[in-house]
Amino acid sequence: TGLVGSFMHWTYELKMCGTKKARMVCDGVRNRSAQTMGHTYANSLEAPSECLFWAMVAKMGLIAVGADVSNAFAEALPPHTPLYMYIDNAFPNWWDPKSPRLWEKHIDRILRKMGFKPARHEPCLYSGTVDGDQVFFLRHVDNFAVAAPRTSTCDAIIQYINSKMSMDVKGLGIISRFNGLDIHQTKHYVKITCARYITKMLQEHGWHHEGPKPIMSLPLPSEADFVKALENSAPPKTIPEAEVRSSEDYGV
Repeated sequence: TGLVGSFMHWTYELKMCGTKKARMVCDGVRNRSAQTMGHTYANSLEAPSECLFWAMVAKMGLIAVGADVSNAFAEALPPHTPLYMYIDNAFPNWWDPKSPRLWEKHIDRILRKMGFKPARHEPCLYSGTVDGDQVFFLRHVDNFAVAAPRTSTCDAIIQYINSKMSMDVKGLGIISRFNGLDIHQTKHYVKITCARYITKMLQEHGWHHEGPKPIMSLPLPSEADFVKALENSAPPKTIPEAEVRSSEDYGV
């Protein structure tokens, strides 16, 4: 189906969490200069809109269920120009530049057929009504978050999308992690943190230390004597540039 002349090779990835991935990739574009943003641009989720989604989940007492499309770009219609492929490993890690936009159009059509409409300011955030219930749908490329009063409604939406795919959509159940954020859903509130990401970053750089941590009063004491002493204290001493030592010689 149009595979007539590019370069293909396998890439392998080992994530920090231990997940192993392998992909066959290729550069299928002979004339890259002919590609414009109109051919390749695809919307991606913005952080404020994601926070808005979770705020609505908390405010309306909804339950958010996740799903992941394993073969997203291949599910969309192929580009109009053929994909040229040679079996070789000389080219870098590319897919067809139009793939993200084609996938966005494909999933957008499916959601609109279900009655969902994207927000005017955020094309990745949809709202609609299913069986009389208000439902919100958040998509970030191939990751979905569906919020409804009942998990059965979320599951039915995911199953409908699954029926339009050639490979099964992976249901993730009630969301505890989405787009790098830790999500804690309860009956009374929704808590969003970056604890797992920060912990991994500290461990990766050797900054994570087990053991007792100093107890610090936050915010600072508000007693009048303390505030007065702070106001009257001398400014911090500055160190001349010539006296600055490296971290090896001077404790930081």
